[in-house]
Amino acid sequence: MLFFSKPRLKQLFKFNLLKIGSGQNKGFTLVEVLVSAVILAVGLVVIFEVFLASLDIINLFNNRLNAQMYLDEKIWQLQSSLDQQRGMFIPSKQVGTVILGQKEFNWQLDLELVDLTQELFKVNGQMTWTEGKKNRSSKRQTVVKSYFSNANLWKDDDKK
Repeated sequence: MLFFSKPRLKQLFKFNLLKIGSGQNKGFTLVEVLVSAVILAVGLVVIFEVFLASLDIINLFNNRLNAQMYLDEKIWQLQSSLDQQRGMFIPSKQVGTVILGQKEFNWQLDLELVDLTQELFKVNGQMTWTEGKKNRSSKRQTVVKSYFSNANLWKDDDKK
């Protein structure tokens, strides 16, 4: 059996501990402090850039959502006017400007007749606005039908 004697055991586990008041410097140098400050500053700049970019993206999607909701509203108004006109003349192109959330949007609706007998109309809607230096747009395309159709009246006229 191999046993360690006490002096050998102390030499194996000998630690070099700092002695208090022994004259050794225990602080950071100026270069170490400056390097850590530069690393911290670069990290903070990166974090703020990511934060500001995410705010811009949120603002862009908020404007896009406002544009889509307004286009839906204009399409519903067009559907309602089709029902009220009952075969009368509806302009094939409508344009306008609206301010939503402190942003100016230009909108345009194009109306095309798809089927006269069923009074089906194709609607192309577009909203445009400027976001910073870029022009943005949102489009919507759908088909609307006049529910109070005069198609039956036209068929009755043909039978007479």
